[in-house]
Amino acid sequence: MKKYFLISIIALCAVFFANPVSAQMDTHWEVQWNISVPTGEFEDFINESSVRGIEFGGTYHFETGVTLGGAFGYAAFFKKTGRMTIDYQNNTVTAVHFRDMFSYFIMAQGGYAYQTDFPVSPYARLGIGAYYTEMLTQVGLLYWRDENWNFGLRPEVGALIEIPNSGVGFVVNAKYNTLFNYSDNYDNLSYWAFGVGFIFGF
Repeated sequence: MKKYFLISIIALCAVFFANPVSAQMDTHWEVQWNISVPTGEFEDFINESSVRGIEFGGTYHFETGVTLGGAFGYAAFFKKTGRMTIDYQNNTVTAVHFRDMFSYFIMAQGGYAYQTDFPVSPYARLGIGAYYTEMLTQVGLLYWRDENWNFGLRPEVGALIEIPNSGVGFVVNAKYNTLFNYSDNYDNLSYWAFGVGFIFGF
């Protein structure tokens, strides 16, 4: 599964680097650190925030303020519970629970960035793409693993902060990830991601 994710990343990068050199001045490259917070049904499985998230992306800014681009990244969630008792094959097992979820995503994005005379530009985007996830559960010596590819949407709002005359800046944002028809146990899987990072190419 992961090889398809890698192929998708290479294809996304190829699209951006295929742009003419003259257009690169309007292309912003981003690297972000994300803090993620589970919501909805996902929160029932892991109800702890995660600081293990990273994201890379590129966005082309048109003169009209319209933006088109893409992003790929990763988020990881972990939870360790106290000793709990479960029923398993007509027996009961009492042990500590370990719950992990790894989420890899690649998406296309479109939106609008409001142009101002100030170094701060608010923006909104909508991402559409694919999520590959691994959900792991361990209870004592028992181990379950669930892998899925899912279609997902990610609305995003934030601000671009330019350092004048430097070609670089910062980005801060909030993003809401929703994976549709996740599995038999979860209709949808969703989580917030609050990002901060660097921008290159102003």
